[in-house]
Formats: sequence, structure tokens, C-alpha cells
Amino acid sequence: MTHARQYQDVIEEAAKAAKRLDEQIMAPRSAAYEAVQQMLDHERAVRAAMIEPAQRWTEIHRASVEAVRASSVIELLARLPSPELAYAAEWQQRERLIQRAAREAAEQSRRLTESLVRLPKWIERRWPPNWPDDPDYAVLANMAVEEGLPVIWVPGSELLAALVSAADRQARVDLLVEAREQVLGECRARLADVDHDGVAEWLPLAEEAICSIEADRHASAQTLAVTVADALLKKHLRGRTNYGLYRDSLKVDHEDVRVAEIRRTYALYPVVPFLTEWHGGDQPLPGVLSRHVTVHFAHPDHLHEGNALVAIMLMTSLFCLLDEHLYERDRDAKRDDSAA
Repeated sequence: MTHARQYQDVIEEAAKAAKRLDEQIMAPRSAAYEAVQQMLDHERAVRAAMIEPAQRWTEIHRASVEAVRASSVIELLARLPSPELAYAAEWQQRERLIQRAAREAAEQSRRLTESLVRLPKWIERRWPPNWPDDPDYAVLANMAVEEGLPVIWVPGSELLAALVSAADRQARVDLLVEAREQVLGECRARLADVDHDGVAEWLPLAEEAICSIEADRHASAQTLAVTVADALLKKHLRGRTNYGLYRDSLKVDHEDVRVAEIRRTYALYPVVPFLTEWHGGDQPLPGVLSRHVTVHFAHPDHLHEGNALVAIMLMTSLFCLLDEHLYERDRDAKRDDSAA
């Protein structure tokens, strides 16, 4: 065999060895890159899910679990062995790129894990205190926006569950009347926690409305509670916007409501029928609590115990919503001043 032939054989063997080594080293690193990409995909999925409507909460949990699982893959990436030909500049460069990608992905995993740990607390601060973990959003939305029944803060969780299971609005109002003492106690308990200066001036009137219905002065209780609710809307929410435009602005599809918006949206849902106009004549009386009928017409058939209870519950919900909103506004203002 000539020297040229021997040299050629050596080159071929070296090429085969290099190819085998390349396959042995690059295969796990290709998997590593794929794992890193998977981790980034999970992170994007979780971040996207955090702004999705509340009904997608299950998907958030699933994506979170997958993201945490992916973080274990990142730990393996950081322990990848150096290639046997580390002295070769090409392999050293590949190794540095892989290790850098692993470090960056591990850091992203750490930040994501910290966010996931804080997520339940973030949700808890925004979740309605009287709601179950798996509410029937469609029924609650219908109760609030169609039937004008408050579903946030009051009534309490047990009574709310009974209302959800009831056949129709009349059955729900009957339940509220039967549980009048309980409903009023829950309203008083919620109002006791309200103390922001922006709404505190109306609290004595709220207590007077509750005392009126306890004394069976239903018309007085309803009229006073409706008037207070109207004042709260005008002072802090409706402003100079006319009633019709403001009412229309509250008609939000419950499927589009995000977690951070649940309390405000569902607290204001009953305001939609509450602001329905009525001008008498041949027009039938609204079957739900109406500000227009109560304030402008004082129709005897509309001023009754059921509507009085609903009015007090709506008034209470608005107090709670605004107390929370105004304190958050104050904290944001202080934070902005500190950052300036």
C-alpha cells in the first residue's frame, strides 16, 4: 500500500471518527436546545394565560405545572459534560453557546417560578370573597345583569349558592326575603369594613336604610338605599356621563372578563337593569329594581320588601367596590410620587 493510500485511509477513518463524535456530542445538545425552546414556549404560554379571561384559570394551572417541570430539564442542561475534543476551538464555541443558553433558561425558569409562587396570592386579592373556586360564570352574570341581583360581597357564600340553584328571579327574591335577617347582617358586616373618606359620609344613611327595612318600612328603605347607590355612582363612577351611555358601558360579555376585573365588573352588572328608564303609561313596570321608577315615580307596586332588600345589597356592593377602588387609587398615587 502506497503512502498516499495509507494517508487516504487515515483521513477517511478520521472523518468517520469525527462524524461519530459529532453525532454523540451534538445529539444531546440538539435535545438541549429543544428543551430550552420548550421552556421558553411554556413561559410565553403562562404569561399569555395570566391575561386571559377568568374562565381559563384551569389552563393557567396546567401551563404552570408544565413550566415547573421544564425547569428540571434546565438543571440537567447545566450539568452537560464537556466534549472530549474541548481543545478544538469549534467545540469550545459550541459548548459556550450551550452553557450560556442553559444559564439564561435557568434564570428565566427561576423568575417564572417566583411569579408562579406569587400568583395564588394575586388571585386571592382579586377573587370575590363570597364566590366558590369554580363558579358558574354564566348563571352569576345572568343573575346580575339580567335580574339585577348583586352577587359580589353580598350575599354570603352559602346563600349565594342557594340563589344560583334557584329556578328563576322570583324564586331567588323569595329566598332573600326568607333570609332577610341573614342578608342584613351580612350587609352590616361588609359596611363595617368600609372607611375611606370618599364614601364614609353616606354610611349613616346606609345604616338608616337597613334600620328602616328591619322596621318593615320597605318603601322608605328602598328609596333611601336607591338614592345612596345613585349618589355613589354619580360621585365616583358615572360622573357627568348620562345614565344611558353609562349603562351601555357596563354591558360586558362575561366571557371577556379577566381575573383582575371580576370584582368591578360583577359588582356593576346589576347597575345595568338598575338604570333602566320607565315613563309610565302603557309601559309595564320593570320586573327588576329600577332607580327611575323608585326616584321619579314612587310606584307602590315597585316599592316592596324584595326590591328593598335588593337595593340595600346593591348599595352595600357599591360601598365595598368603591372603598377598595379608592384605597388602591391612593396607593398608586403614593407609588407614583415616590418614583417621581
